Amino acid sequence: MAARFLIDTNIFLEILLLQNRWRVCEDLLRQHRGKTAFTDFALHSIGVALLGQQKATLFQAFLSDVLVRNDLLALPSSEYPLLLSLHQRHRLGFDDAYQLAVAEHFGLEFITIDRHFRGIDSPIKITILE
Repeated sequence: MAARFLIDTNIFLEILLLQNRWRVCEDLLRQHRGKTAFTDFALHSIGVALLGQQKATLFQAFLSDVLVRNDLLALPSSEYPLLLSLHQRHRLGFDDAYQLAVAEHFGLEFITIDRHFRGIDSPIKITILE
């Protein structure tokens, strides 16, 4: 698969937990099917959230669906200085800096619903779903 978009953790959680904007997020994934990726950090975060809520069956369904439809990406260890730079420059937490560092490293458009990314200057496009 040739990913063009990195999907943020919160988009998957919005759908899985049927939160307010789950339909918009689901439509986004359908629209970009075959062109999306997510990070190992997102996978772990979703696992922590769902298993912490005793939703192992939902996590299994997520794995079965998402792992075949999306590329799974990790930040190479050589790129952690980029993560630290993003954290310092934009005051991002580790999770947000990791996501953005992966998107920048792989040259992918980053799609999120997290407003922390407003106004961030990046060489890649950041799309915040409204």
